[in-house]
Amino acid sequence: MTGNLHFSLDQFSQTSLNGEKGYNNPILQVQKHKEQLHDWLKKHRLPNIPIIPLVVVSNQSAIIKTTQPKILQHVCKVDNLQNKIMDLTSKYTKDILTERDFKKTSRLLLQEDTPHFPTIEKTHGLSTSDIITGVMCPNCLSYQMMRKDRVWVCPRCFHSSKDAHRDALLDYFLLLKPTINNKEFREFLGIDSMKTATYMLSALDLPASGEKKGRVYHHPADFLEQLQSRYHRLQNT
Repeated sequence: MTGNLHFSLDQFSQTSLNGEKGYNNPILQVQKHKEQLHDWLKKHRLPNIPIIPLVVVSNQSAIIKTTQPKILQHVCKVDNLQNKIMDLTSKYTKDILTERDFKKTSRLLLQEDTPHFPTIEKTHGLSTSDIITGVMCPNCLSYQMMRKDRVWVCPRCFHSSKDAHRDALLDYFLLLKPTINNKEFREFLGIDSMKTATYMLSALDLPASGEKKGRVYHHPADFLEQLQSRYHRLQNT
């Protein structure tokens, strides 16, 4: 969000060229997230770790406004995020989670992750068969790329790419569901070899859960940022 962002403990508004408009208070939202995470840790009998709520303003041109200096403890600009994290965490010097607790927490978070972006079936009433599968050529935008010797080649414009499947996977996570297994990966990208699909999925370094045939890969933590980056690239194509 750009413009002047007015924060208080009970309300939030934005003043821009379009006037003033109120929004849900992000400070109250992040406090709610803190309480939900605290309850989740308690439910799974995990240690009660410190949870620090923080609102980060990502637009460099935005100006933070407040008449309550206490607010600045909970809000910062993105360019100051690293310093803010170091300042907030400096008081916590004792390890609370054991290595085992840490791995258990990570595994459970991945298993119960439920992203809040809708699938195309829910928003537009379309079925999986309505979606174009395959890997899109970043040069001519056709869905005809074929995998040859670890490289994607477009038979239409002869453009080649080593990682064009990354964008196809973003489409899958956005349109279908936030997880994918080896079989779904092969069917969506048009890959015949299970071994090749396993290699490609491993190379993507995605969060994963389960073992062997039950292994499931989850969308990356920066999924929305990658989508935005892809959108800007397509605009310039």
